[in-house]
Amino acid sequence: MTNYLNKIKDINPLYDRWLSPMVDPTVETIPPFMEPGNPDCKTEYFLNSHGMRCDEYEKNKVIFAGCEYTMPINQNLIEGWAYEIYKNKFINDSKYIALSYPGASLDRIIGNVFKYINIYGSPQFIFLLAPEINRATGFWPEEKMFKPKIYRQFSDPSGSEHNQMAIPNNFPLHLMALNYFISIRNLESYCKEKEIKLFWTSWDLDTNLLLKEYSFNNYIKTDKFFNDNIDIANMFILDMEKNA
Repeated sequence: MTNYLNKIKDINPLYDRWLSPMVDPTVETIPPFMEPGNPDCKTEYFLNSHGMRCDEYEKNKVIFAGCEYTMPINQNLIEGWAYEIYKNKFINDSKYIALSYPGASLDRIIGNVFKYINIYGSPQFIFLLAPEINRATGFWPEEKMFKPKIYRQFSDPSGSEHNQMAIPNNFPLHLMALNYFISIRNLESYCKEKEIKLFWTSWDLDTNLLLKEYSFNNYIKTDKFFNDNIDIANMFILDMEKNA
């Protein structure tokens, strides 16, 4: 007989939290780009007591969420798109809460948004900058840990798969798209039911070209590749004001 308990519990304790109702930290162990004094570290990363680059958690008016573009990596916190919106629209009556996961797939990001809401309550606003569609979560059997996976071979013929030691390798693109669509529609449905104002799009052009062909409640249609934080912030603010 299959013993699911023993099989699943045979995991690095740091990663058992992913299976818990607690919000995941942005990283489990500090990577070189976040380590003070390391040549790869370009800025200071202040983390709250939960391991996230934002204020301490509490019920809040607004939540920002995304991947490394939301963190943002190699930039001061105040230079990020999320902080730009916070500074212009919410700084007087809200804390800065941003759930950011480098390399993460959309389902992991949204899963942690739901974890946060379950503990601290629903916000009035959610701003979500979604990653590219070619991402999933893998498992590294030898180290017994979860790892973010970016299947670059689908976006670039010469691209290599990120974190190849984690399985599955060469995960089908259609299944990643299915998980992406299911996750965001679950969040849209929840926000509609709870009257939360949700604003979301992706920074990735190829992902946006796909998303535009399908129906979503809160998706901001765009045909741009975003690599400028001010452009991203202005896009969200414009849509927010248009739907006020």
